[in-house]
Amino acid sequence: MKKTKKIIIAASLISILVYAIGLLSGSLITSKLEGKIEKVNEDLTSIESDIAYLLVLSSSQNCDFLKLFSSEILNELSNIGKIVVDLEKANSNDDLYFSIVNKFFSTSIKAWILMKTIKEKCKGEKTPVLYFYSLNCEKCSIQGKILEELEN
Repeated sequence: MKKTKKIIIAASLISILVYAIGLLSGSLITSKLEGKIEKVNEDLTSIESDIAYLLVLSSSQNCDFLKLFSSEILNELSNIGKIVVDLEKANSNDDLYFSIVNKFFSTSIKAWILMKTIKEKCKGEKTPVLYFYSLNCEKCSIQGKILEELEN
C-alpha cells in the first residue's frame, strides 16, 4: 500500500512538472513569435512609406536612385515574406498575425506597382512579377523557388 502511494505521488509530481514545462515552452515560443510579428509590422509600415515616396519621385525620372532604392525594398520585402512563411508553418493564427499577412500582401502589390512604373518610365530590365502562393502546395513552393532563382 505504501509503495502504491509513493508511485501515485511520484507520477503526480512528474505530471505536474511535464505540464509546467509545456506551459513555459509554449509561452516562450508565443512571445518569440509576437516579437517577430511586431518587427515585421514595423518593417512593412516603413516599406509602405518608402514605396509611396518612390512613386512620387518616379514622376521626376530620377531612375538611378529609384532602381537602387527599389532593389533594397524588394530584398527587405522578400526577407519579410520568408518570416511570414515561417510564422504560417508555426501555425500562428491570431488577429495580429492575419493583420500582418494582409499588410504584407498589400505592400507586395504596391512594390509590384512601383517596379512596373520603374520599368515603364526608366526602361528597367526586370519584369515585375507578383506571386501569391498557397500553403500545403508542393508545386507552389517549387514555383516560388524558381522565381527567386530567376530574380537573382
